Amino acid sequence: MRHRMLWPCLLAAIWTQVVSAEEPTFYPKLRTAWIPRGTAQLLKPYLPAPEGSSANYRFVVETPDYVKFITTETMMGSPPKDVQVSPGETRGDTRYTKHTLCYDLYPSSGFELSMCWQTQEGSTLCYQPAIRAGGTFDWQHLTAPITPPKGAAQAKPLIIKWPNRGITGTFWVDNVVIREEGSKENLLRAGTFDEPEWKSGLLVPKGKDGSKCAKFVCTEDLAQKQQALWVDPDRKGVPVDPARKYVVELDLKAQKLGPPKETPIACLLFRVSGSVPEGTATIYTYALGTDGRPVKPQETELVVLPPLKNVRPKTARIAPCMYGQMFSEPVAKAYAENAWRSGITWTYGNIHNNIVPLLQPRGHRVWLAKPGHPFGAHGKAAREFIKQHTDVRAILFTGKPSGHTFCPTWLLSNEGVEVRKAMDDELVELVNRDGYMAVNWDIEQPVLDPPEKGFCFCERCLAAFRKESKLPAEEKLDPKAILEKHKEAWVMFRCRQNADLVKHCRTALKRCKQPIEFSVYSGYQCQKTREHYGVDWALLAPHLDLGIAGYGCPRKNVQATIKALGGVPFIGGENYYLSATPRPGATGWMGKSLSHRPHPETWRNQLLRQFVESGCNGVLIWYLPTMDGAAFYHTSEAAEIIATYEDFFRRSKRCDSSFKVTGMKPEHWAALEDGAMKMLLLFNFTKEQVDAAVEQPDLQGKWTVQMHGREGNPPINPAKFTHKIKPWGTAILIFRQAETK
Repeated sequence: MRHRMLWPCLLAAIWTQVVSAEEPTFYPKLRTAWIPRGTAQLLKPYLPAPEGSSANYRFVVETPDYVKFITTETMMGSPPKDVQVSPGETRGDTRYTKHTLCYDLYPSSGFELSMCWQTQEGSTLCYQPAIRAGGTFDWQHLTAPITPPKGAAQAKPLIIKWPNRGITGTFWVDNVVIREEGSKENLLRAGTFDEPEWKSGLLVPKGKDGSKCAKFVCTEDLAQKQQALWVDPDRKGVPVDPARKYVVELDLKAQKLGPPKETPIACLLFRVSGSVPEGTATIYTYALGTDGRPVKPQETELVVLPPLKNVRPKTARIAPCMYGQMFSEPVAKAYAENAWRSGITWTYGNIHNNIVPLLQPRGHRVWLAKPGHPFGAHGKAAREFIKQHTDVRAILFTGKPSGHTFCPTWLLSNEGVEVRKAMDDELVELVNRDGYMAVNWDIEQPVLDPPEKGFCFCERCLAAFRKESKLPAEEKLDPKAILEKHKEAWVMFRCRQNADLVKHCRTALKRCKQPIEFSVYSGYQCQKTREHYGVDWALLAPHLDLGIAGYGCPRKNVQATIKALGGVPFIGGENYYLSATPRPGATGWMGKSLSHRPHPETWRNQLLRQFVESGCNGVLIWYLPTMDGAAFYHTSEAAEIIATYEDFFRRSKRCDSSFKVTGMKPEHWAALEDGAMKMLLLFNFTKEQVDAAVEQPDLQGKWTVQMHGREGNPPINPAKFTHKIKPWGTAILIFRQAETK
């Protein structure tokens, strides 16, 4: 009894040591978690490093007892071996539930055993991390449960150190086992690395029992490169049944393994019922020391938001990207329900995940992200052809041939017809098989930015460029001369080649069983897009049903793209957050993007602004797995507004010139009109109230004013008034001209 009375006092004393509010507690770089009422959301707490041994790591997440734990997600974060759920402390009037995450080792990264799930035909469904580890420790025996995704017929385990993560150190792997749950039989034929079939140079006699093992030395010069080994000498998989459960085991040793400044995360699915009141509470997180006491305790604000609006536009598309990721069944169901109730009716990517199939019966549609880059040897027939015909390979800026890219001039010529048709046939077969209604080609292929990634500088292409540019025969043409003297002309030459290939693709898709909407995704219309991605929208426009670009470009670039498309509908994009999991070794633009946190408070405004700026057709979102409770809620707000005025949006035209708005930036408001109705949208992207002074200098006749979300007509003069917009708020004012008798 004495200890029970002392423990709350001790806990309170420990909590006075809470780390500065500047230190994030939940990924990505947040100290707030959001769960709309009646939804399940993924929460991703950072896991602080232990002060002593990395063995038997324990981390606790205490939530109000109305926040119900469902499951962990293995595809994102570091899944614990077990989650122990028990009563927590009562703080004030709130009872808490304690969730203790149990790990054999502190879940640093560096080493990963990834399961490559494949169909019976050998097509890859997805890669799923089974075991991850990093740090310094002697031989440890690690196990993890795995369940094949739907459609999997075989599993290929891959030992891997992923690229672009800055990982250094050394690790040793031995005695890899895949067995059915409850069985001792190892389904792998060569998991000990002592089998005579092994020829890999990674094998050394340094295993746990002195036998052979796989040793990976990750030096500084290899920090951004991939190092991997399939756990089979012939890269063969083992048969699996999605209806059965399996266990992975291995022995692992590591020394100073991991990326710089890494803090791993867990990924936990929690639900809040629809009866829970809206408001704020606190989540408490901490590691447990060897004495069982909290270490590095933290507090995180929990915000219970209103329910998702559950309203969907009829034709406008709010469409996040979603590719071939597979999640646990409860997480997939949560994503699907959140997407549907947020107003999302399209996704961009493919149907080969376990979220889209849950939405398709409700009418959900998917843009197929067309596989392959322009002039790439995509598909079995094309790869075999370029392998045997070295003379048709593209020549890079460096003078070296590309082993996977065709010479554009050759492929577009009559000589390339059969290869082009073979690739087109594979695309048509894919579209027909999976029932797509829309196909998009993501074209982001450098021309001369940077120069070393440009192609093709073979004699065929140089001759074609000379003829098109009307250059004299005696003028020397090589990559250096083009870069110094003919850069802009060469860029347009390559943009025209890409446009010609797009035209062929459009023609091929007309052979599909059903009509196909064909579009291209790339950067916004500007010189940078031409040089860096090989796209000029004016050249593509005659061959498109739709153009898509993203993310976050200035208004002038959006307008330039719409103008270049010349009447072809356009959709712009918004980036919620780049990655669903940390990437501590990321550099360049990726590292810069990941250095910021998402801003859910502005998300509704971002979506609505992009929707209006890009022509009221929709918004592309990067990307579904990064969306949290706040993103889904504010998406649902935007979807409700779009659905409410969808007919007006579709018919309207911009009329910014008829308004004068001061007190906010020009890009923070927009005006539309259709006949006797006008709409003024005011977006507050700041944490302070904004007073917008609005005038319509040339307004004539009698007009009424209505504010979206409010009943009745406010007593304001439609020709001149001031409107207060709350922090992060959206104000939509509707002006209707009274009928004359």
